[in-house]
This record gives sequence, C-alpha cells and structure tokens, in this order.
Amino acid sequence: MAIGNTVYDLLMRLPGVIVTDGVISIQGKSGVKVLIDDRVQQLSGDQLMAVLKSMSASSIQKIEILKNPPVKYDAAGNAGIINIVTKRVNMTGFSGSVNLSNQQGFYDQQLGGVTLNYKAKKFTFFSGVNVFNQGQRNTNHKQRIITDNGVTTTLDEYSTIHLSGPTANIFVGTDWYVNSKNTIGVRVEDIPGNTQNVRIGSDVISDNSLGYNRLDFKSSVPNPWNYIYTNVNAEHKFDTLGTKLKFNGDFYSPYNDIYPGTFQNNFYTDGVASMPSSDFKNSNTIHLNTYIGRLDFEKKIFKDVSFEAGAKGSFNSMNSIYQLQNLNNTTGTYVTNTNYTNNFTYKDRILAAYINMQKQIKKFGLQAGLRAENTNIQTLSVTSGIAYTRQYSNLFPTASVSYSKNDKHNFQVSFSRRIDRPDYNTFNPYRQFYGNLLSYGTGNPFLYPALTNNYEISHNYKGIVGASFSYSRTTNDIFGYNTQDEVTKINIGHVGNLHLFETYALSAFFQKDLVKWWTLSVSATGYYFKYTGSLSNINYTNGAPSGYGNISNTINLPKGFKTELSGVYLAPWFSGSVTTKSRWAANFSIKKSFLNNKLNVSIGVNDIFFTLGTKNVNYVPGQTFNVDVTFDSRRFVTGLTYNFGKVKIAQRDVKGNDDDKKRLGH
Repeated sequence: MAIGNTVYDLLMRLPGVIVTDGVISIQGKSGVKVLIDDRVQQLSGDQLMAVLKSMSASSIQKIEILKNPPVKYDAAGNAGIINIVTKRVNMTGFSGSVNLSNQQGFYDQQLGGVTLNYKAKKFTFFSGVNVFNQGQRNTNHKQRIITDNGVTTTLDEYSTIHLSGPTANIFVGTDWYVNSKNTIGVRVEDIPGNTQNVRIGSDVISDNSLGYNRLDFKSSVPNPWNYIYTNVNAEHKFDTLGTKLKFNGDFYSPYNDIYPGTFQNNFYTDGVASMPSSDFKNSNTIHLNTYIGRLDFEKKIFKDVSFEAGAKGSFNSMNSIYQLQNLNNTTGTYVTNTNYTNNFTYKDRILAAYINMQKQIKKFGLQAGLRAENTNIQTLSVTSGIAYTRQYSNLFPTASVSYSKNDKHNFQVSFSRRIDRPDYNTFNPYRQFYGNLLSYGTGNPFLYPALTNNYEISHNYKGIVGASFSYSRTTNDIFGYNTQDEVTKINIGHVGNLHLFETYALSAFFQKDLVKWWTLSVSATGYYFKYTGSLSNINYTNGAPSGYGNISNTINLPKGFKTELSGVYLAPWFSGSVTTKSRWAANFSIKKSFLNNKLNVSIGVNDIFFTLGTKNVNYVPGQTFNVDVTFDSRRFVTGLTYNFGKVKIAQRDVKGNDDDKKRLGH
C-alpha cells in the first residue's frame, strides 16, 4: 500500500494503532510520541498529521512500535513510541528518487517529492523536498440533549469543515568521515505550512430559552507556520568492539505559529433575525525556541555484557500572544475584549541521565536500565501577573527477561515506567478554542504529570504466531471532560487529573506465506479500560471492554503485478466519558513495476465502502452529547515512484535529541 499513499494512511493499518481526530493511540492508550528517524516531532495535532501526510510511504524503510522503549529514550509518552525510519544512504555514488501521487475524495489532494544523494569515500550528502497540498472535507452532526430543572432542550448542530493548504518538508545534510574513528554530521530541516480551516454550519434549538432557536455560524482559521530544525552530531569510536561516544545538539529556532481566525454568528427565531449578529476575530501568535544537547556512551564490557550510559539537557521557551476582538455593530470597528486577551509564557528545563545493562546467560537475555529526569516548569500570564512554577524529579526503571527455548519459541517479560507531562495548551487557563458561541475549551495550570507503570508478557513462535498480555496503571491521568453552563447552554471543555486509569490488553498476530504467491497477516487486540477518581468534586468510576483487528492479503499476480487487500475493524470503544461505536474499512491496491523495478506505478482505493466515520456518545451530568462525523476517508489513489542512480540507498543513522517535544504541541 506504500506507493501513492502517505505515512498517515499507513498509521491506521499498523497492528495495535488507532488514529481518531488527530490523536494516535496504541492498544487504546493515548500519549504516543511520534519519532522520525529517532527524532520526536515537535508538532502535534493537525500540524503533525499534515507533516505525516506530506511524507510518501514509499520513502519509509520500516515503522517501529515500541510499547516499552529503552531508557535511552525520554520517559515521556505513556503509551509508547512510534518510530518512522526512512531509507538511508549507504552505497557509493549518486542516487535519487521521485514520487508523485494524487488522492481523490470529495476534494483532491496531491503529494510530490524528490531526493538527491551522493556518497563518496570521505563524505555523504543527502537532500530532499516533499510538498503536500491538502484537500479534505468532514461533515459533522452534533446533538446535545440538556435537562435542567425538569426542562429538556435539544441543540442540533450540522456543519462542514474544509481543510486545505500546502505543507512542505525540505532537508539537506552531510556526514564527514574524518577518519576511521571520527564522524561529524549536520542536518538542517525546514517544515513550512499554511493550512486553512473553514467551518460552516447551524445549530437548531428546540426552544427559545436563549432568545433564538437557530444559530448560523461560519469560521475561517488560517494557520501559517514555519518550523526550522538543525542537528549537529559527532561520533567517536574507541575500538572495533563497539565502544562509542556520541554527541547530538538540536536547535529548534525560530519556530513561529500563527492562528488568525474570524468568526461570524447570526441568530434567528423562526427564520427571522431576533438579535444583532455577534462577530469577532482572534489571533494567537506563538514563538518557540528549543535547545537540546545529548551525550551517549556505549561499550561492550565482556562478550555477553553490554553497557550504555548518557546525559541530556533540554531547554524550551514559548510565548503566546492571544488577542480577541469583538465587532461593534454600530461603529463597524473591532474592539479588543480584555477579558480574553492574554500574553502567556511557558518555560521548561529537563535534565536527564540514564544507565543500561544487557547480559546474555545461555538461553536467557537480561536487561535492566534506570533513567532519572528533573523537570522545572515556569508559566506566567504577563497580562494578569499570575505566575506558576513546578519542579519535580522522577526515576524511570525498565527491565526485561527473555527466554529462547529453541529457534522456534521466544518468551519475554518486561516492565517500564513512563510519564505524560501536561503540554503548553493544557496549562493555559484561558479560552483557547471556539467551535461557535456555544462551545469553547480551557486549560488547567494546576495539572500534575501522569505516571504509568507498564507490565507485559509475550510469546513468539518462529515469527509466525505471537501473543502478549499487558497491564498498565496510570496515576494522575490527564483527562479531558465537558461541563455546561445551565443558563447559556454553553458546552465547556476542561482538562484535569483523574486519580487512576488501568488498562488490560491481550494481543495476538499471525503472519505467513500461505503459498508462494499469497501472504496473509492478521492481528487483533482486546482490552479493558477502567477509570477511578473524581472530577469537579464529582466521583467518576467507569470501565468497558473493546478491541480491534487488522488483516492484510498480499498476492503476487502474473506478469509482475502485485495486489493487496486489507481491512481494519474497531469494536465499540470507550475513552473517558465518550463511547465510540464500531467502525471498519477495507482498502485495495494493485502495483506494477517497470524498468528493472526502478519505476513503480500503483492505483487503489482507501475505505472502499466509506465506513470509517465516527459515531460516539458522551454522557456528562445533565447532558447527553451525540456526535456523528464523516471523514473524507474514501479516496481513489494513484501514485508512482522512480529511483535513479544507485538504488537501495541510505543515510547514516543519526539519533536526534528531541525525545520530549510532543508535550509542547498545540
């Protein structure tokens, strides 16, 4: 399915991975960190999705799902890590590739890119440009049923969202092989984007308790951003046994992110304007600077004992200047609303050190590691003068024992401890999002980090059949929930700490060449969630089972054709106070190679039966919230790739330092 598709398209087909509204989860748990070549992406939400859509899946060597990452990675990310590994340069000479694709849904979108590489005896040069032009349409039906003092009010909202705009990924770098022991490398990457989110809809109200029974709304939120990343790295080899010292310096500066939005709201009673319109505009300008340094040491002490140690420091500063202006219908001018205008700063410093040991004892493999992290956070509302600071230290052990009974059977037991820190948005207490006048969200400056203990036991038979059982226990889970204003009927999104979140999961997979021309891959996971605690002084306890599965059939046809039929099924899913109904999708593609496999052409259809939309129900005190969202998921895909020069190429593996960036997302 790689040719013509993007990395985003492949995420839903990864075993154990779910993508819903820009949130990625593993075995039903959110808090996943996405890495590209071991560098955690600073962008999150819609911007991260745009970056993944701007990457051609044909440029990917492999995708790793790490549920219990080793201690050399940052401890952030309760659910684990998805590491996207791109193809690297390792053959001498000139090489490159071109990829083009088009996806046609309600709107069409295009992806194109080129890479150029050159490897000589003393240096390697690599570069690339990818451009993605997005075109997506989502339809939404949201129904809120509100009961207050025995009176029931229904709010029926219908809206469409058009997402459009380009995202680019431009990178250039070089590795200099000074001698047999020393290598120095530099990589510069620029990710500019300018997405546009236009939302049009209406909210029909069953009574006139608000002074109107229909609200028509329209919003337009362009989002230009520019994200520049520089990596400087060096490696020294002490001997030929694997003793190494590595340095990485990462710089994210400048990073500018702008959200200038305009919002229009018109009120009607039985089709007649019943009050003046409410128009406003806002702007949120974000400036971010991040500096990271990491030092890693690796040594093989004995033939069967390996040792790793390292230290890291990361420093982040972010400034958000938010302004809200209301239109004065009399004068026609916009007036600043000081209640919601705010200048907010966020700074954090994280210092870390780790040590890890691995030893092989006959058929047993032992691994134990410990990571220590010290976190210092400072926030300040320049507008109000309200300041907040928090400092804490944590230890994050990992351990595993593997047993290989023979070449066929492998067993493993593992443990890890991880953390999910609140990001910038969840800290900011001011209103940060308007769907329309009847909904908004706020952050919480008093959030604590969530800490998770993960336990897992697994078995693998010849790489054909495998199974695992895992249990995770999270304290102070960062939990999103809704409340409502009984008088204004406004729905308010909050975030808080829930005392305990537990997950039990049982997973299995099967992969085998059934015959020479047919490969079958099947995976399935069943899990159970349980929440315990209180929110807004209301006790909250809930739990539910769920599950999902993937299937893929790859069939080699005569005359060099290859076809793939895949599918995914998600059972009814419970998360927080939201229950999502079951959904599924089927995908098909066929590929043909030409010119000695240098040119590959593919056509296919994603979500053939248009069944991947989301339907969920959210129960909160006094309110039932039904949501039906249809994504632009059925898309006809055409694509081609052409490799020239030295094919089967690669770039030296440089592990970036920014393993802690997703928490700063918006």
